[in-house]
Amino acid sequence: MADPLHFVHISDTHLGHKRDWAALGNNPFRNLLQVLEAIDSLPTRPRFIIHTGDVANHDTEVAYELAAEAFSQVAIPMYFVTGNHDTRDYMRKHLSMGPREDVLSDSDLNCYRFSIEGERFLVLDSKQPYDDAGHFGKVTEGQLDFVRTEVGLHNGSLTVFIHHSPLDIDSRWYSKYVGMLNGSELHEALLPARDRLRGVFFGHVHRGTHIHKDGISYISVGSTFCQLNYWPDEQKVNFDEKHPPCFNFVTLHADRTIVKEHTVAPNE
Repeated sequence: MADPLHFVHISDTHLGHKRDWAALGNNPFRNLLQVLEAIDSLPTRPRFIIHTGDVANHDTEVAYELAAEAFSQVAIPMYFVTGNHDTRDYMRKHLSMGPREDVLSDSDLNCYRFSIEGERFLVLDSKQPYDDAGHFGKVTEGQLDFVRTEVGLHNGSLTVFIHHSPLDIDSRWYSKYVGMLNGSELHEALLPARDRLRGVFFGHVHRGTHIHKDGISYISVGSTFCQLNYWPDEQKVNFDEKHPPCFNFVTLHADRTIVKEHTVAPNE
């Protein structure tokens, strides 16, 4: 690969049904525009931007039309992960992505892979129907088999993108209401590749997080919309309303992975 290779990680834009929809003192559409402007102005050009889910907050097509409008202003390839708030059909209709290979084409899942100069990237879909699992995530057995096959057949570096954290994040509220139902199974499927796994990058938690287990790094990025706290003994959601929008700038060297968080001050 070209050493280094750079990409940007964003998540949880939570766009609403109109441009001026606001919540928790933030306007998600305006925040996203400012984050994208900051990314577009970076002195080092990333090869792609990965959005790890919850493009929309409302189950309305307008939110994805607004997303397409915003992302079209940045000439950097985009990739998207399905979040628990997202509608797959609207994502497919409105959100353009870079070159990729869809897998599990006989399902409705947004599961695919792509490669850039020898670096392999896997995108998994952990969205569950609300009437079955609420905000919890789960990867299907078919996706676990896909991961096991990739781990077994591909000898180079791997990077995984998913919406939910496969591991607990030390929060009673998270574990009780919004975690991942079979994250341990995904972790076990990835273990044989631990020495060449760049990391598992996720969203959903609205907080920059780094978990290290069995030689595997799990890394999240703060939301462009609003942040959450996740103190260990919390029993309900706790918003950090003063934290600014975030994105992570990721550098892949041949021998290491570097993640840098950046914040963008929203306009009043």
